[in-house]
Amino acid sequence: GMLERLLREEHGHDLEDPAVAARFLFVGDSPNDEPMFRFFPFSVGVANLAAMAPRMTHLPSFITAKPSGEGFAELVEHILGHRP
Repeated sequence: GMLERLLREEHGHDLEDPAVAARFLFVGDSPNDEPMFRFFPFSVGVANLAAMAPRMTHLPSFITAKPSGEGFAELVEHILGHRP
């Protein structure tokens, strides 16, 4: 709810529009990020999330090979390596 409010009030994004939600990539590292994994069609979990996956209902679209900050860096390198 708070992220939706922030994006709407500060940036004018209506996340209730699926086309708008699809413009974002959510990155998380723990089960408390599960609502965001469910909401955003493009989501990434860093590797340490994999150990908790059996206890989760909604997983990210992709899980990095590396944990924590290294997993985030892996994601950034992947994105930058695929720019047109």
